[in-house]
Amino acid sequence: MSQLPAIDAASFPPATFDRFLKRLNEAIGEFMRRWQDQLATSLGKASDLHAMARVLVHSREGLVMRLRLAQHPGLPQQIREALTDQASAEIRDLQQQLEKDAATRVSRMSGSSRPEQESALKLFRDNALTAVLDPGFSLDGSVQDAVTRAAEAVEHNPSQTLTDFVPARRTRRLL
Repeated sequence: MSQLPAIDAASFPPATFDRFLKRLNEAIGEFMRRWQDQLATSLGKASDLHAMARVLVHSREGLVMRLRLAQHPGLPQQIREALTDQASAEIRDLQQQLEKDAATRVSRMSGSSRPEQESALKLFRDNALTAVLDPGFSLDGSVQDAVTRAAEAVEHNPSQTLTDFVPARRTRRLL
């Protein structure tokens, strides 16, 4: 999509441009409805907290696609900003709703305890959808951005090495 020509208000007659924006918003709305349905279905099928975490992390892909569209260089700056703000607000709202629902859902389960409720809430916070809004999160789906940033940091601060950016290996406890 990046090779498409840039669009601005002068690209089309005003009525056509308005229809384009209306259709764009309708398409985004439909995409998000389907994404939310898929997330709800997948979370409902998850058999344990680990499966739920996988669902949450995997669901970020759809949010990344939404953000990439919002930031597409072919759209006018004003529209990109509006779409990015809209997407960011919706992602934050989704995260808040998930956290709110997590406590409710677990408390309805028979025999759920306070630690189980806290564990479920922690799961949704540790695997937050809002991670896609973090400045270091790669929207192009590659790890190359992280590697490039690490290399640049080392270049600007020679006392650091690339291994400083590799997470420390945690020791595993066995029962």
